[in-house]
Amino acid sequence: MPKYNINYGDAQIDGGLFLKRKSVVSSSLEYKDGEGDQFKHLSTFSGRSTIKESIIAALKNAKRYVFFTSFLIQDEQIIESLIDCVKRLKGHVYVLTTLKDRDFDELAVMKGEGDFDQWNFKEHMEGIKELVRNGISVKARKDCHAKFVVIDDKYAIITSANSVPTCFADIPQKNGFVREANPENGVLIEMHLEVLRLSNFFRYIWRSAYNYYMSPDSQVLDICEFSKNIIPIACREPAIVPGKDQVIWTAPNDYRILESLVKMIDMAEHSVCISSWVIKGIKGHLLAQKLVQATERGVEIEILLRGMYRSDHLESCYFLKQSLGKQIKILGDFCNHSKAALVDNKQAMLMSANIDSQHGLNSSVEVGFLSTNPDFVESVSNYLNRLRAGCVLEFIANPTQNHAAQNHATLYKPVIKDDFMLNVEQKWKGRDQKVNKLLTEMKSQLIRVSSPRGKNGQEMSLYTNNMIIDCVRQDAKSLNVLRINETPRAASLHFRHILSKVKIKINVS
Repeated sequence: MPKYNINYGDAQIDGGLFLKRKSVVSSSLEYKDGEGDQFKHLSTFSGRSTIKESIIAALKNAKRYVFFTSFLIQDEQIIESLIDCVKRLKGHVYVLTTLKDRDFDELAVMKGEGDFDQWNFKEHMEGIKELVRNGISVKARKDCHAKFVVIDDKYAIITSANSVPTCFADIPQKNGFVREANPENGVLIEMHLEVLRLSNFFRYIWRSAYNYYMSPDSQVLDICEFSKNIIPIACREPAIVPGKDQVIWTAPNDYRILESLVKMIDMAEHSVCISSWVIKGIKGHLLAQKLVQATERGVEIEILLRGMYRSDHLESCYFLKQSLGKQIKILGDFCNHSKAALVDNKQAMLMSANIDSQHGLNSSVEVGFLSTNPDFVESVSNYLNRLRAGCVLEFIANPTQNHAAQNHATLYKPVIKDDFMLNVEQKWKGRDQKVNKLLTEMKSQLIRVSSPRGKNGQEMSLYTNNMIIDCVRQDAKSLNVLRINETPRAASLHFRHILSKVKIKINVS
């Protein structure tokens, strides 16, 4: 009967993780939205949202028509305000959103984002049906992830926030915890030329560049198809050259958000700060090349993200950390969904696009606002200062197993905290090969532990990057292995805690 001993905890892990930050500024840092002559910066933080209040106020003040775009629409007050608006205006409210669950799955990037953020496509569709019943026309593009509102061609709101509760407010959970609101950002603009450009962008999609539609009807709620294809957006551009304030977008073969980011980074002399929900597919991307070139000029890079444990997110963070070394700092919190960029406190941008090569920078329909206006730049800088103050996590490359366990941010007490034994008694096809691979993984990778489950809470799983070990507790220091599964998704699964430094004995019978 083979027996193996593993001293777990000292091995250095290849890759990186979001771990507790050593020094954290209080997240209660005083903050107020900035404003200027023709703009007002908007934001959501725990306990407050000027984004939602500004959208509702804009809808109440509409005199002629409303163009409303949001990837998802679930917030009851937003839905009620849209309905009040269409009744007052006797129509003339146009909504662009998501109408197919496969499009939601594609643009949400990963099932699990929706679960964590309480984004529910079924609830979204119930809200859409309520809009249609009350006389609102609804259309959808397969690739539309933008969030913006245009009122009467007089002013517009561009934001990172979907019209869902977590983007506007703290949400109490059934377990007694409170899920804090996503940090979000946005801007209300009144620059006539830029409002008109955004309005024309919406009009073109509405007239001839959409995929699905639902006609207003109190009885018939059918989703009709206009086109299966992703249609280019060729809206009319004013002849006047834009000044220091500019609406920008991502659309098929039109990458103005990426091009603007690249130009900003090329001009950087001292610092670049970028906020995004996720960073994905950055290796080999033009944006990464520009960040590397910036650090070679001595520019300091800072990226503020949501501290998620999904593998593609961590891989991009690790690539940047390895490429840029000490000149990049990657911080995280638990809920960030904002998207912004700031260079040298001279240029600032906010947008709906994530730093994602697949959905945001090189594809999808996204909208942003870029400005060198000192008041706007200062507003974005203050916003990022407040966001940074709430970042309790920092991305650490190549931590030891024990360091990761000691600094992993969790609310749960460890399920396993002492030395223990794994008994592999069952015989299944390829068992010995799987056990050998398991030994290699445990000696070099991170071990995550799931929450207890099953009868009397005696079942649990251990995860490495590539394996799931399903177990049942025999006694306080012994686990019987039920099965060993090999899966590339193991590292992305939810877990209760990371195993701390212990001795593991493995008996194979």
